[in-house]
Amino acid sequence: MKISDLIRSAGGLVRGANPLGGDLTHYATTAETPRQVASQTVDVSSALAGEKSADLTLRDGDVLTVPERTGWRNVGASVTIRGEVARPGVYGVQLGERLSSLLERAGGLLPTAYPQAAVFERISVYESQQKGRQELIERLERESVVVKAAVSTAGIEEAALQQAAIEQRQRILDALRRAPISGRLVIHPHPEQKGFAGSADDIELRAGDSLKIPKVPGFVLIVGQVYNSNAITFTPGKKASWYLSQSGGATRLANTGAIFIIRANGSVTSGRNEMSYGVLSSEVGPGDTIVVPEKVIVGGSGWKDVAATAQMAEAAALLGAMGIP
Repeated sequence: MKISDLIRSAGGLVRGANPLGGDLTHYATTAETPRQVASQTVDVSSALAGEKSADLTLRDGDVLTVPERTGWRNVGASVTIRGEVARPGVYGVQLGERLSSLLERAGGLLPTAYPQAAVFERISVYESQQKGRQELIERLERESVVVKAAVSTAGIEEAALQQAAIEQRQRILDALRRAPISGRLVIHPHPEQKGFAGSADDIELRAGDSLKIPKVPGFVLIVGQVYNSNAITFTPGKKASWYLSQSGGATRLANTGAIFIIRANGSVTSGRNEMSYGVLSSEVGPGDTIVVPEKVIVGGSGWKDVAATAQMAEAAALLGAMGIP
């Protein structure tokens, strides 16, 4: 069998194949173990054209590789831009094209645009989040089995506490399972600022990317362990503590030391990254979400983080249900 015979038996070359960069690897089979003898570059196009010098005879165990053309996967690549731009739609993009170029081609931002709340979604981020979410759920399920086993051997009071912890963990797991995965990548688009093009914030685009730029949200959302989870009209200059009071305050189940804010751009402000008087002293912007987590009954700081993750996911789902990016 020759190179041309092998390729034709495989159905021929696909459109994205690079026939000039073929690679042929020979193996020698001995009594002990197969070993690679040599590899060489082959001109597949010439072999298919009938040139005898290129159409080499294959040996048992040979491996012929026909690589993909450089940049082929970017042919036909497109991204979607929606919302407050002059010309929303689907745009073809070139390898290396950046966000500033897309915004310019889309006619720029409208006066009603609020780029601070832009939602940029990427397929690879979605896949990574999905994998991480599933691994987290599986780990929590394994831990829950251990906790359930401990209940049967505990005293009455301890068993009651453990049972409450099991129910809480189940609620957290259910919330994680229900919450959609966005694939959101936090970005800081400021096309109106000098020096934005080519800066670190001017990210490179990839096939399948999606960007939505909303109008200025006129509200702040507060969710979790408050007496009235709601969207509250945004009032400039007000801090998180003011919005908490507008919601009726925290319930007795609230972990007030773990309150955090999901900013409109997708970043998070928590007690861990606040240097002054805690997150409640932070000024809140339009479109921000204040999350008041539930106290974790049993499980330590690890479960506190898991509970916060679940409530972040629930907050994102609530915003999506309201039609808010």
